[in-house]
Amino acid sequence: MLVGSIAMMIYKFLQVGYGKMGKAIVDNLDAKALGLEISIIDRNISHDETKRQYNNSKQLSKDFEPDIFLIACKPQNIQVLIDEYSEVITSRTIVISILAGTNISYFSSCFPENPIVRLMPNLGAKIKKSTNLIYGENIDSSKKELISSLSDSFGKTIWLEEERLLHAGTAVAGSGPAYYYKFLSIYSNYLIKAGFSADDAKKIAINTAEAAIETAHGEDFSSLIKQVSSKGGTTEAALNSLNQDSRLEKTLDASLNEAVARSKALSN
Repeated sequence: MLVGSIAMMIYKFLQVGYGKMGKAIVDNLDAKALGLEISIIDRNISHDETKRQYNNSKQLSKDFEPDIFLIACKPQNIQVLIDEYSEVITSRTIVISILAGTNISYFSSCFPENPIVRLMPNLGAKIKKSTNLIYGENIDSSKKELISSLSDSFGKTIWLEEERLLHAGTAVAGSGPAYYYKFLSIYSNYLIKAGFSADDAKKIAINTAEAAIETAHGEDFSSLIKQVSSKGGTTEAALNSLNQDSRLEKTLDASLNEAVARSKALSN
């Protein structure tokens, strides 16, 4: 039960699923600072991997009553999971899903009295730098503050006004790290073909990206591009090729539209 102010509360936190994203999230939660009693259920992990884990749902008593229920399983297992744990969920339980493509309406039909949240993180959660897009329903200010505190512990929190924005947001933020890895791979391979060692090529690609990102804060992207470009120089030559017929922008727009289309298809 929730007692006292947020700073003094103790929350029973139950997470089902300990895959890559589930692990990245729960391993970065500061249980003491957030007042969490953490329990994790995933049949594919052992007690050696986490001291905060139940290996079998039968170990949960019916009066367990978690304050926060985070769903991090595979989407195809969602109905089985809900059937299995619905008896321990009370109307006070905040239900949080990180499943792409599963709408809030689905969870609301299963938990009609509960606060429901969709949280879309990315792989940056592993180093506490995830971009966390959040949309919720039946969320009052105190619950929003609590959810934000949880989210802030493994990244940056951005609340959305409409659930539909999760489609485009997931296409850019959720899937985004893979796109950057692809660009880094292309640049690295180019240098290797030019004669650089694989190690040096990777260092150059990553260090260049890190410098670009660090200098991007607080400045307009167009202004930064001009700062790097010189009239008649190498950067201008490359950009002229990329900008010809807007082919780079069109290619990237098309790829993002494919991701959005897939996200919408998963939600149907």
